[in-house]
Amino acid sequence: PPTFSVDLSRMANELPVGPFAVLQQYNSSLEMNYTFANDILLTSQTAFTKVDRDFARDGQGIGPFLTTGNNRWEMLNQWSQELRLTSPSGGFLEWMVGLFTQDVNLNTGSNSYRASVDGLNVARANIQGNRHGEDDRWYSAFAGLTFNLNEQWSLDLGARYTDIQKDGIVRGIRAYWLDANGNILNGASAHGVTAYAHTPIFYTGRVTDDEFNDKKLNPQIVLRWRPNSEMSTYARYATGMKAGGFDSSVTNVVAEGSFVFDSEEAENWEVGMKGGLLEGTANYSVNAFWTEFSNMQVSATNQDTGLTATTNVASQRVRGLEFDGRYAWSDQLSFGMSGAIMDSQILSYPGANCTADEVFRHGQ
Repeated sequence: PPTFSVDLSRMANELPVGPFAVLQQYNSSLEMNYTFANDILLTSQTAFTKVDRDFARDGQGIGPFLTTGNNRWEMLNQWSQELRLTSPSGGFLEWMVGLFTQDVNLNTGSNSYRASVDGLNVARANIQGNRHGEDDRWYSAFAGLTFNLNEQWSLDLGARYTDIQKDGIVRGIRAYWLDANGNILNGASAHGVTAYAHTPIFYTGRVTDDEFNDKKLNPQIVLRWRPNSEMSTYARYATGMKAGGFDSSVTNVVAEGSFVFDSEEAENWEVGMKGGLLEGTANYSVNAFWTEFSNMQVSATNQDTGLTATTNVASQRVRGLEFDGRYAWSDQLSFGMSGAIMDSQILSYPGANCTADEVFRHGQ
């Protein structure tokens, strides 16, 4: 792989002694509403988030090595803006339309400074780390229509179009301790030697950059039936997505072809009902759903390499029943309960790793 220049001594000096965790987070939001003369409501929502996190630990005192430091950090700046127009309620047709945009700047990194302790005959990277950065831009348009067919029946139609653009880069660094003759130290030759006793002058690095672009249209249909004032039922079909992006492996150099993973998609069918009983002293709700995920994002560790990566390799089905209820015995005493019955199954997972138990039982 290509090499690039990096100040390893400065990286080592960044590592503090002793464990600590620092988190600073700032959240702000602004909502404005304006009602036009025809009772159409304009809503503006603006939000900003800033996160600075620094985490460090020092494993000194574990074994014969005096220094096994590690620290990770994260800096996030996120801004979003939504504009929405909503019609008056109560007529045959109710509608809502809107636009949404979001900009994200994320930078993360890790440093690890340690002696060769993995194996007696295997050299371990004594300084390693990553620098990951990405810029994300989201653009969405959404709309919803409600047709109030009569006092009992209504139909909701909605859709959301999303355009995602992401640019990412990761710089991986590895360096090894050398002895006086310029040989890489392995666990046997470094045993009992402090990590600061040698100079890491042999290093290698990889720079990986890529882009992720995706466009999705997710519809929703809801049919509602209200047989009386005490009961409401519905049936819903909807699709959704979980955006793809970059696998910013924080402690290992990213391999070619493993940096980008795709979006995960979901398809959901649901029916439910809610209502009141006993002259309003009790209420209940119950719903059953069936959801199928495709191109599912899975984070798994390769047992041969020890590296963890996020890939799109699986499909899953989740179905279940959810319910809750509440009963007011008096003005002072009430009872409530809720529960769920869930059933989940991985439908497809080609290339999945064997578990440790499977390897032990089958001997391979």
